Amino acid sequence: MHLEENGKEDKGGGSSVPVIREMTVTDPTGFHCLPAGQIARIAMDFRGTIEVERDGRRADAGSVMQLLALLAVPDKNVKFRVIINGKDPEAAIEGIEKALRGEISGAAGQQDGTPPQQPKQKGGWAHYLTSLIPKRSH
Repeated sequence: MHLEENGKEDKGGGSSVPVIREMTVTDPTGFHCLPAGQIARIAMDFRGTIEVERDGRRADAGSVMQLLALLAVPDKNVKFRVIINGKDPEAAIEGIEKALRGEISGAAGQQDGTPPQQPKQKGGWAHYLTSLIPKRSH
């Protein structure tokens, strides 16, 4: 196991010079869970490291929570940088750009690309989600 200077494990295949790309969130709803999950999936599958930086703060792109904490702000045009160390950084950049444009269909991790279907239960999503919460015993 090789550790980088910042103490993170190097997944191997990294280049010595990082590729840095400026990006902007242009989705009218801002940055939210779906692109965060898709970007995290890209980062986890990437042989190397991907970080996101905004206003001097960095986040591991493989962490949905870190991405949301850094990029989920009320502004619809959030500018940030992606720092990539590893093999084939252009493929990772292309995937991240597609996620930001909403061009990756389906939920993060959904391999067939089909959008999730609404549960066939009375009351729709809200009823389904509340049915998953364990009932409190008194």
